[in-house]
Amino acid sequence: MARKERVERKIIVGLNRLVTDEAEELDKTRRRRSRCYGIGFLLIGLSIGISIAAVWPAWVTTAFGALGGLGVGLGVLYDNSINQWPILKRFIDAEELAAAVSVYDN
Repeated sequence: MARKERVERKIIVGLNRLVTDEAEELDKTRRRRSRCYGIGFLLIGLSIGISIAAVWPAWVTTAFGALGGLGVGLGVLYDNSINQWPILKRFIDAEELAAAVSVYDN
């Protein structure tokens, strides 16, 4: 299976899971969002604390800050996904999606 087909299959199966079990999938996404925000802001806080204490080298502060920014950015991504889902859901045909999933299952 080519890379493009694998990505397409993953997207279709994920959308089908979201359509068929919306509450559970949204809860998973909310948990991921909370973890990303929590870890991201924790790392940014550690970065600021390390820079004030001047105990470790500057590259450590930079690494913590960069990883914290990545975590917060992923949290924003998950937050946007949660906020956009009610709008996108209206344009998804559940039967057509289920038919597409059955093609990949065979």
